[in-house]
Amino acid sequence: MSDKLDGSNPVVKVDSTDRGFAALHSDGSVTTWGDGSDGGDSSSVSDMLDGSKPVVKLDSTGYAFAALHSDGSVTTWGFNSGGGDSSSVSDMLDGSKPVVKVDSTRYAFAALHSDGSVTTWGDERYGGDSSSVSDKLDGSKPVVKVDSTSYAFAALHSDGSVTTWGHSSYGGDSSSVSDKLDGSKSVVKVDSTGYAFAALHSDGSVTTWGYGTFGGDSTSVNAKLTGTLSDYYDYHDTDRDGIPNIDELGTCSVPYSIASEDLGHPPCQSAGEPDSDGDGVWDNVEGTNGSNPLKASYQDSNNDANGDGSPDSWILPDDGLNVPIL
Repeated sequence: MSDKLDGSNPVVKVDSTDRGFAALHSDGSVTTWGDGSDGGDSSSVSDMLDGSKPVVKLDSTGYAFAALHSDGSVTTWGFNSGGGDSSSVSDMLDGSKPVVKVDSTRYAFAALHSDGSVTTWGDERYGGDSSSVSDKLDGSKPVVKVDSTSYAFAALHSDGSVTTWGHSSYGGDSSSVSDKLDGSKSVVKVDSTGYAFAALHSDGSVTTWGYGTFGGDSTSVNAKLTGTLSDYYDYHDTDRDGIPNIDELGTCSVPYSIASEDLGHPPCQSAGEPDSDGDGVWDNVEGTNGSNPLKASYQDSNNDANGDGSPDSWILPDDGLNVPIL
């Protein structure tokens, strides 16, 4: 074993189950060690892990490994019920419909295919069985990302809707918020704890579900998750132009951002209102904060456009604090 890990065939990534390791080498081969039943013994699939068909990514449950090959096929080993046995879906993992990403719960895997469909295997109670939502995972409404808690999966579709399955108490059942996840208010990202999910919508609001104590119940902070900017955010300077976000909100529906400047035009400007520097904030608003017009050049940390003695690379909030932009 030591000769496989001495650096002569460089290891680029190490993954683990609860009691086993798998090392991915630069030539696409894989070396395993640890508890044999939990993925430490890969002798049954050694011909698939010797680098002849390079592995590009390793994933794991608590008890098994899944190796994604360069041709889009997947090889699994470890505890059978924990995802090590993928024989029931072998025709879906042979590369004929390439897999682009594998995700996992503690006991099951979900493979995202290039056509936006999803294949699952492992313990059916914890995400291995997706038959109840198979019509949502067949690629007709492409999945772009799969996330997971320890016991359930959530698939984000290209239309901004979300499909869930797995243990109902730990995120698999999202029926209580189904009207929030149907795509009418697009979800752009899903994140998770071990037991609950949080979906970020395009309007900046957040929807949660799963085990309440561990993040599934956000009722105590609902007012902060409605998509309305918080005071903390209001008094920061997203675009580093020397004007707090809250003042920019006086003329724009959202604070002017660096991304908008990259487009070569201000994000908003009303007819008849002077905006000498073209930054999307009217001159009369900028005048209340310093020189008229005030435009900080965040590209040059030595500039001091408003003459307050602090470089433009520092945040200039209304509370008087000069805090470095991180």
